[in-house]
Amino acid sequence: MLVAHAFARALAEDGDTILFGLLGNTNIELVTGFAEQPGCRYVPALNEDAVVCMASGYGSVTGKVGVATVIKGPGVTNTLTALTDAVRARMPLLLIAADSAVGVRDGDELQKVPQRDFVLPTGAAFEQVRAPETALADLREARRRAVLESRPVFVNVPLQIFKAEIDYVPGGGHRITGGRVKPDPDELGSAVDLLASARRPLILAGRGAASKEARASLLRLSAVIGAPLMTTLRGKCLFNGELGDLGLFGTLASDAGAEVIRRADCVLAFGTSLNYRTTGSGDLLKGKAVMQVDTNRATIGRGACVNAPVTGDAGTVADAIANVLVEKGLRPTAFRAEASALRLQSGFTPKPHAEGTVDFHAALRCIERSVPADRVLAVDNGYFMYSTYKSISVLDPFSYVHTTNVGAIGLGLGHALGAAVGAPGRPTLLVTGDGGFMCSGVVEFRTAVNNGLDLIVAVLNDSAYGAEYVRMVARGQDPALTTFSRPDFAALGEALGGQGFTVKDEESLAQVPQLVANRTKPLLIEFRIDPAATTKAPVPAEIEQKSIDD
Repeated sequence: MLVAHAFARALAEDGDTILFGLLGNTNIELVTGFAEQPGCRYVPALNEDAVVCMASGYGSVTGKVGVATVIKGPGVTNTLTALTDAVRARMPLLLIAADSAVGVRDGDELQKVPQRDFVLPTGAAFEQVRAPETALADLREARRRAVLESRPVFVNVPLQIFKAEIDYVPGGGHRITGGRVKPDPDELGSAVDLLASARRPLILAGRGAASKEARASLLRLSAVIGAPLMTTLRGKCLFNGELGDLGLFGTLASDAGAEVIRRADCVLAFGTSLNYRTTGSGDLLKGKAVMQVDTNRATIGRGACVNAPVTGDAGTVADAIANVLVEKGLRPTAFRAEASALRLQSGFTPKPHAEGTVDFHAALRCIERSVPADRVLAVDNGYFMYSTYKSISVLDPFSYVHTTNVGAIGLGLGHALGAAVGAPGRPTLLVTGDGGFMCSGVVEFRTAVNNGLDLIVAVLNDSAYGAEYVRMVARGQDPALTTFSRPDFAALGEALGGQGFTVKDEESLAQVPQLVANRTKPLLIEFRIDPAATTKAPVPAEIEQKSIDD
C-alpha cells in the first residue's frame, strides 16, 4: 500500500481514531486512507492554526495524543503560533505534513519552504521520515517521543516517500504511556524533613496532578498533614467541594486564598511549573519552604527557588510522603481547619454602564448559571480572561482547556472545537473577546456547524482591544485608536449556519438561560459591554505588565 495509507492504518492501530486536518493535494491520500479506517473520523478545519489548536484541545480533554495534518509549505508556516502554544502547554500531539520531494531546488516549486527551519524554533520535535522502508518506524518513533517528551512532534514526509508503496507491517498496537515514577529515597527524605518542621503547610496542585489517582493521594496527604488545598489555573476546580479547598493559587487567588498563601510557611507543589503568574514573580513564595514534585527533573526549580526537589509523579510521591509521616506518628497541623473557616467576600460591585450594554460581571454570572454544569470550558486570551477564570467553574481540570500558553488572542475557538470533539454529549463553552473572535472565530465558527458540534460561544464585545483601552485611559490618552466598529455577531452566527443572539440590556440578559437550554445548533451569544465600565480581577502591579503582554 502507499506509505500515506500505511500511516493511516498505523494511527488507527495505535488507537488514534480522530484526525484533524486541512485537506490539500499533498496529504489527500493520508486523509482519505484514514477516513476509510473502521471507527475513525476525520475532522476538517478551515485554517491551519485551528487544525493544531483542535488537536491540542482534544488532547487536553481526553488525555490522548492529538493527531493533525496540513499541507506542505504555507500550510506548515500557518501553524507556527498554534504549535508554539502547544509546546508551552506540554501537549503531546503529532503534526504530519508532506515536504517537497528531495531534489527540488528552491524557486522551482511555489510551496517549497525549509520546514525544519520553521518548526524547530517553536520547540516542537522534528521527526524526519527517512525512506519508504523506515516510514512506519519513523511514525511510531514520533508518537513515542510525543508521549514521553510531552510535546508536539512534527512528522516530515518527503512527497515521494508518501507516494511510495510498501508492505504494511503491524506494530502491535502498543500504547505508550508515561507511567508512574517512583521518587528517589534521598529526595523523599528531604521532603519529609521539610514537612516535619512545617506549621502551616499548603498543597498546590497543577495540571500534572489532575488525575483521579493523584487527586485521591493529595486529599489523603492533606488530611495527614493538615494542609489546605489550592490549584494553579490549569488545575482549576480539582478539589471542588473538599475540606480545605481555597480555589486558585497565585495572582488569581480569592481574598481568602490570598490570606492563606500569606500565612503559609511551606508550599508543596505537585505537577506545576511554578511560573511567574502562579508565584507572583516569586513574591508569593518568599519566606516559605518549597517542595516541587514533577516527573521531569529538568523543570524543577526553573520557576522558583526550591528547597526540596522530588522527581516523580504526583500520586506516587504524595502517597510515599503520607506513608512515612503516618509511620512517624506526625500529627496534622490546624492550618487546614483555619483556612476552611475563612470566607470569600463578594469582590465585585456592578458599575454604571452605557445604554445598550450590560454589566461585565453580570454577563459572566449569567454565563455561569446558564450553561450546563458538565460543560467543557475554553477561555480565549484578552483583558476579560482574569475575571472569567475566577467566575466560571468546571467539574474538573480536564474540563478546562487552557488556550493562552503563548499569549495570542484568537486561539480559543480552535481549542474549543477540538475539545468538543473529545467530549461528545457535553456542551463546550468558549468565552472570547470581540478581538480574539475576529482573528479566527469568524471562519472557524462554521467548522462547528460543519461538524455538528455542541458549541456555545460567548463573545464579550466591548468593541475595543480591552487591555490597550485601559492602558491608554490610565495614561490619560484618548483610547480611540483601540476601539473598532464590529459586525453584528448574532447575525454573523446565523449567517454561518448556527444560532445567534445579542444581549444588550437586562431584558435580553434574562433570556439567555432559556436560549441555551433550547439550542439546536452551535450558538453564538454576543454580550455588548461598555469598555469604560469593564474591570478585571485584581492583579499585583509588579506583574500586571507581564500578565497582559505575555
